[in-house]
Amino acid sequence: MNDPDDWRLEAPPTWSHYAVLAMTTYKQPSAAWDHDHCTFCYQKIAEPHIPNALPRAWLFAPTNEWVCPSCFDDLATHFNWNRPTPAGR
Repeated sequence: MNDPDDWRLEAPPTWSHYAVLAMTTYKQPSAAWDHDHCTFCYQKIAEPHIPNALPRAWLFAPTNEWVCPSCFDDLATHFNWNRPTPAGR
């Protein structure tokens, strides 16, 4: 990500710097709550039966914030994001 004018950087959440995110398959939390959105671009993230939604995305678990794969690829270096360390390392 080389564009300092990228609109996704206008108001980043407080957790975004040096966060650890894990690629996760979305599971609907309740009957009334069937999707979430990417924190940065608002892409819908939901189970596979929901139209126009991504079934997998990056999750910042402490605050249940989702980041779509495109935003992760574009912003990971800027925010110094990390992936979880595999067990035993």
